[in-house]
Amino acid sequence: MAHGGQGTWLIEKVLPQAKILSIDINLNHRKYISKKVQYSTIDFSNQNFLNLPKNSLVFFECHKNAVERFKQAKYFGFKHMVYGDNYPVGKGDCYTLKHAIAKSGFRRSIAFFDIVKSNIICSILFIDLSIVKCQV
Repeated sequence: MAHGGQGTWLIEKVLPQAKILSIDINLNHRKYISKKVQYSTIDFSNQNFLNLPKNSLVFFECHKNAVERFKQAKYFGFKHMVYGDNYPVGKGDCYTLKHAIAKSGFRRSIAFFDIVKSNIICSILFIDLSIVKCQV
């Protein structure tokens, strides 16, 4: 069972009491489907984690920028994070932890949406920092 629910199956077997939210942009690729798991096609960055238990774990098994995903998880309040798709330096389709540690960078063209997204994230972080400064 490559992909298609393998991570969900493993987590469910190892932590049978855990509440699992499985996110995938295309749920049709799943080979394993559990009745105990909540499935969503909404990207991680747009999920509602307002009532996140303190011991929650996020397991990223995606082809997205690892650094951005960790920033998002930290913003939501996750303290425990695992990133599963860690390509060798110079390989893969996204910026991974190995790329960051090796300071190798990652080459891809920047689209207009990337600039807009970066400005929104920076604005949110700036507002958060301003709020923290006001409370001190």
